[in-house]
Amino acid sequence: MLYFFPLQIHFSHYNSWPGRRPIDRDSSESYRRANIQVKLKRLELNGFKSFPEKTVVVFPKGISGVVGPNGCGKSNLVDAVKWVMGEQSPRQLRGKGMEDVIFAGSNGKSSVGMAEVSLVLENDNGAIPKEYADYSEVVITRRLYRDGESEYAINNRPCRLKDITRLFMDTGVGSKAYSVIEQGKVGAIIDSKPEDRRHWIEEAAGISKYKSQKNETVRKLEAAQQNLLRVSDVINEVKRQMNSLHRQAKKAERFKELRKKSKEIDLTLLVKEYQELLENQKKKEEELGIQTEKVEKLREEWQEEEIRLDESAGELSELERQLREKQEAFYRLKGEQDRQEALKEKYENEYRGAEREMGENLQEKKEIERWLSENQPREASLAEEVRRFSEVLGREEEELRKGEAKVGGAKQALEESRKQGERTKDLMMERMTELTRVRNQRTGLFKLREERQRRSLRQGEERDQTRERLRFLEVSAEEAEKALEEEKNRLEGLQEHILRLRHQGSDLNGLLKEREERLRDLEGRQKQERAQIEHLRGLMESRQLYEQGVRALLQQRPKGDDPDFPEFSEVLVQGLETEPGCETAVEAALGKAVQALPVEDPSWAIQGIKFLKRSKEGRAAFLPPRPRVPEIEKVAAHIREKGWVSLLSKVKAKEEILPWVEALLGDFVLVEDLEEGWKLWNDDPGRVSIVTRDGDVIGSQGILFGGSPSRPESGILFQKNLIRKLEEGIRDRAEAIGQIQEDIRVLMERRAALDKELERMDTERQEREKKALEWEKRLVACREEAKPLKRRLEMLRQEEEEYRELEEKQREEEEELVAQEKELNALIERLREDMRKREETTAELARRLDEERQRLTETYAKVSALREKGEHIGGEWKRLKELIGERRLRLGKLSERIGAGEALKAALQKNREEVRRRLEGLKEEVTALEGRIEDHRKAIEEKARQKEEQERELKEIRRRLGEAEDEENRLKMEWAQLRMKTEHLVSQVAEQTPLPPEEWIAHYLKGDEDLTALKEKRRELKEKLEQLGEVNLTALEEFNAFKERYDFLHAQEEDLLKSIDTLKKAIQKINATSKELFLSTFKAIQEKMNEVFPILFGGGSAKLFLTDEDDPLEAGVEILVHPPGKRVTNMSLLSGGEKALTALSLLFATYLVKPSPFCLLDEIDAFLDEANVERFKNLVRNIVRDSQIILITHNRRIMEMADALYGVTMEQPGVSKLVSVRLDQRQ
Repeated sequence: MLYFFPLQIHFSHYNSWPGRRPIDRDSSESYRRANIQVKLKRLELNGFKSFPEKTVVVFPKGISGVVGPNGCGKSNLVDAVKWVMGEQSPRQLRGKGMEDVIFAGSNGKSSVGMAEVSLVLENDNGAIPKEYADYSEVVITRRLYRDGESEYAINNRPCRLKDITRLFMDTGVGSKAYSVIEQGKVGAIIDSKPEDRRHWIEEAAGISKYKSQKNETVRKLEAAQQNLLRVSDVINEVKRQMNSLHRQAKKAERFKELRKKSKEIDLTLLVKEYQELLENQKKKEEELGIQTEKVEKLREEWQEEEIRLDESAGELSELERQLREKQEAFYRLKGEQDRQEALKEKYENEYRGAEREMGENLQEKKEIERWLSENQPREASLAEEVRRFSEVLGREEEELRKGEAKVGGAKQALEESRKQGERTKDLMMERMTELTRVRNQRTGLFKLREERQRRSLRQGEERDQTRERLRFLEVSAEEAEKALEEEKNRLEGLQEHILRLRHQGSDLNGLLKEREERLRDLEGRQKQERAQIEHLRGLMESRQLYEQGVRALLQQRPKGDDPDFPEFSEVLVQGLETEPGCETAVEAALGKAVQALPVEDPSWAIQGIKFLKRSKEGRAAFLPPRPRVPEIEKVAAHIREKGWVSLLSKVKAKEEILPWVEALLGDFVLVEDLEEGWKLWNDDPGRVSIVTRDGDVIGSQGILFGGSPSRPESGILFQKNLIRKLEEGIRDRAEAIGQIQEDIRVLMERRAALDKELERMDTERQEREKKALEWEKRLVACREEAKPLKRRLEMLRQEEEEYRELEEKQREEEEELVAQEKELNALIERLREDMRKREETTAELARRLDEERQRLTETYAKVSALREKGEHIGGEWKRLKELIGERRLRLGKLSERIGAGEALKAALQKNREEVRRRLEGLKEEVTALEGRIEDHRKAIEEKARQKEEQERELKEIRRRLGEAEDEENRLKMEWAQLRMKTEHLVSQVAEQTPLPPEEWIAHYLKGDEDLTALKEKRRELKEKLEQLGEVNLTALEEFNAFKERYDFLHAQEEDLLKSIDTLKKAIQKINATSKELFLSTFKAIQEKMNEVFPILFGGGSAKLFLTDEDDPLEAGVEILVHPPGKRVTNMSLLSGGEKALTALSLLFATYLVKPSPFCLLDEIDAFLDEANVERFKNLVRNIVRDSQIILITHNRRIMEMADALYGVTMEQPGVSKLVSVRLDQRQ
């Protein structure tokens, strides 16, 4: 929104302004170059500093000027541009805190809650970063709320401050760039350090993004170096641990050997302890039986007494319920009593308020009466003085007429002219007197309005506060009612949820119990199967299932002088594996050969047979290296042709015994029973042998072997398959146990979580009940407080209507007085014109009658003075008379209000009495109910004493029962401990022996064990183990794991070294690019400064140089100047004006090297004299070809440059308003 206003500038002379040079915008190369940059289109402010309402500033191409008096808010436009571009320092925005940018309010204008500034940029040629290239306009917005929350946006899309900074990077535009130049910034260039002064060169060189990239790369480099240090430390630690683990592995081997010997001794000692535990367990079972009978008798007695106690408890509960009902009634009465007390207090407060207001009215009435008593005599005195002055004035006028008669004798015409002039003068004085009266009346009306407005304002504030309080109470009541309903709904939901959780807890307990029982069952079965496997392996290793002769040859080498006696290692069956269910058939088919001993030479068999004969150890079968069975291949082929099941197909054998297995089993056919076998043999007799799964055999000759073996499961093949089957079952069961244990863990976690949730729900339920009670109290309090506020609002509304009626009447009076004043001013002006004309015609006559005219003039002056003084006294008398009338009117209204106050006090006193009577009645009811409650409480106490007596009796029985149960539990615990020790001992021994427990004592305790010697030997072994110290049995596995980790970390170290090298190269490249850009820009600015400096100084020269030429990226920038007629000197030694001109030279040189899209110059011309102003204008014209220029100035010669002018005014204190005009349009 633009406001156009007439500025006091001679626009008709616009074309004749000195130095004005139009720009050819179609052919100018500078303009085409400017077109490739982004342009500032408009600035939108809302609530920013002194701009409370939305203000839009449209910036055309060229130069825009902003003018206005000091303090009107011009610089706030510059602050807005800096702020929206990301300025974060409140001090740079001329404030103490960032919240100072939000409009804080003024007289008649309330504060706002948010400051918002939007900067609209043109993007016709895509100069903005590529992500915004598709937009013809880019809008940058910043908002700040009073709670400190800040928002940034680009094209109405939320963004970060970093995004806005990146948008302006290396463009010369930004909150700290050279596109915004203020008086303070000029001073900063003058006073800044050389290191800070280089910022201008860097911004112009466009290396900000390179510095940002370098800082990011340096941070990455530091992080990589830190990571390398950490990795190196970890590698050293891993290497140290690897060396330690290598030594520990050797130590572990020695430890295992000693521990094996120690375990053998421990096993014997454990079996002895097992024998003692069995005896003690039997004795403890007998004691436990006796104690259990005693506990059962006491438990029956306790149950009978508990039934009697429950009956007493039920009676007591009923009495307590009745007591609660009475207490609830008591609390209701107390609540009503509290409400009446609150009502009484409210009436008391209102009564005191009415008394206070009456006192104020009475005081004001006394003051008005006192004022009237003081001023009514003065009014009479002034009236008398007016009358006296009229008499004196009459006498003086008579003297004047006499003088005029003397003068009239000389020249009648002059006398007639003078009289006419005097009459005109008198008429004008009368009109001026009347004008003074009208103005005094307007002043009186204005004062009345001010007083009425102040009172209306106070009442308005009271009304607003009352309404706000009412709205707050209504909202609070709605919130309380809604919250109360929500709390009740939540309580119902919580109760249902708690009930569901308890049901879930019961279900979980059932599932957990079922899983624990299943786990105990599986673990028990697994323990039995492990013991069975150990037992079977023991039988296999001890060769108890072998024939005596075979066992004798395998267990020991015959003693004798023959060193060549063979060493037998295994029997035929050890090299066989059969399918499950075929064990009996294979052993029956093999017959005695099942335990035959394979030999490498037939001589071994002869030596073995001789040994058995000498030692009388029994018999044995031997298998030479190769069997002789020429027909076996034919029989096997015949079986395959018939499609019969060959027994050989059910067997797997080691390669060294495979020929014998084929020879022994190759002619056997496997059938299900003898009937099937006999039928098969009849169909093909004499060629094959037949065997059933039960072990019945039909030989090739037709001989039948069969019947029931003594122990089918005692066969060696059966035992081997049984061990394999048991091992597979244990593996499967281990998985099932693991799954059940996981299920139990999950269930226990769920139960724990459920218990925790139940506890939390119960706590939440209690808190919700408390909150519901609090909301209910708040609801009642809000409704009670709102009632008197509504009545007060109604009274204020009536008074407001009265004020409006008075205001309307006064407005009509004022309009009439304004019309009179206007008419009198016009009449007085006409009279003055008549007097001037008459004085001109009589001037010549007056000169000739100088003496008479002088005397006449003196008399006239005296009369005029008397008239003026009389008019003054008359005016004062009229004002005082009007004030007396107003005070009497106010006195009447005060009398009416005092009467109304008396009526209000009477009504309030009546209400107080009524509340007092209700309170007395409530107190009597409360006292009576308290008595009934006390009687009921005594009855409860009596019943409670009876119940306590029963509880003491029950407690005594429970004590005796507890003692008996404790004794029973002690015995059970002792028995359980013995059992646990026994089971633990059994599990310990079972892990070390394959024998069942019933055979341990007979097997391990022969009766001749020297326990002392065994313990001594165990102690020696223990000492040796202790001497080894701590042993890491997993050292080898840990060593391999650490080796793998070492290799991984070593690879990580190599990657980090490569990354660090890459980052260092990137930093070197960035430094080289930055250095090149900086030096080239520095040189260009230096050249431009040599051009600009003589223009501003009218001669001389200036030079830029680096404080450290070896490190241009960190060096500061110094300036040596040579003003005309002076020596070369440092800028710090110049005068204030010379410093400012030198700083401007640097700024304009920077602009000429790299123009920014737009430039804001905030009163930087303030320190320029007349000569330098013209030079400054010429420089501005040079840069305007490449940039938009916004000038804030007080200098009229600077304003002449502007294509458009904006005026900032402050018609209302603290509120800026913008008005503008386009100069080309005005032309």
